[in-house]
Amino acid sequence: MSTTPSLNCDLDGRRIADSIDETTTIARTDLERSTRFCCATVTKVRALHAVISTFAGCSLKGTQVAGKILLLVALLSLAVSPLKADSVLLTGDADWAPLSSPQEPQQGLINAIAVKAFEKAGIEAEVELLPWSRALKAGEAAEYHGITGAFYTEERAKVFTYSEPLFEQLIVLLARKDFALDRYEALDELKPYAIGKIQDNALAGGIEQAGLTFDLTSTVQSNVRKLVTNRVDLIAGVRWRLRHQIQEIGQSWDDFKVLQPPLGSQASYLAVSKQHPRVEWVISGFNKGMGMMRSDGTYDGLLNEFGLGPDDSAPSN
Repeated sequence: MSTTPSLNCDLDGRRIADSIDETTTIARTDLERSTRFCCATVTKVRALHAVISTFAGCSLKGTQVAGKILLLVALLSLAVSPLKADSVLLTGDADWAPLSSPQEPQQGLINAIAVKAFEKAGIEAEVELLPWSRALKAGEAAEYHGITGAFYTEERAKVFTYSEPLFEQLIVLLARKDFALDRYEALDELKPYAIGKIQDNALAGGIEQAGLTFDLTSTVQSNVRKLVTNRVDLIAGVRWRLRHQIQEIGQSWDDFKVLQPPLGSQASYLAVSKQHPRVEWVISGFNKGMGMMRSDGTYDGLLNEFGLGPDDSAPSN
């Protein structure tokens, strides 16, 4: 019959137990902060509780300390593993396929670039996608190490530190084929028309400051459907993204036209809240990895892998 060795706590048991209790309190706090990043936390804690409960009826001091040690080890493993010192947890737009979406390979081009850049810098990265407005708020509150695919605005620059550009995108106005205009010379010409726009999306070219009529919606899909069903005259967005969504809902890209000129070319960035305690470390690591990707061909390889078209945009340099 095998026996379990007991701990001799006669001399130091109380001191050891007190020390473990103090450290366990710290571990509990860290765990509470990182619980949202660990899917299996609840299951693990319940299993841990069952183990500790087994010791509850024991009177041996050594057994009590052993139980505390088990609790401490489990809490430390739960608290530390999701947020290792050399890892980052990012967020981004869950509805921006093919650039950013949980349904896309590697969660889309933007996130593939971000994860690979950190990997090149020796940092493990994970991306948790949310509706865009929620991602912005969570990123600003420093709940994540950064937001992938954020456009630059002066207002956002007050609360975020920006990386080097991830990707340069062409922002356009899309219309049905029978729309009266093929091009415009000034934004004032668009004042008679309703323009579909995603809420909280920043657009290039000064269009948001031109006094035009915008019809806001929460997703690209609903924006495209408004155009298809004549509820708006135009929609604004990333050309590549709009083309993808048109095809996703079973429409032909040939039944639509891009007004000329484009609104402009707009870069996407990694944006890190200035409240985050490791903002400089995150930005410098990402920028280092991006430089390595551009030098060794990894960046261009990802663009090709995701089928970037010649008319969609050129990568920023």
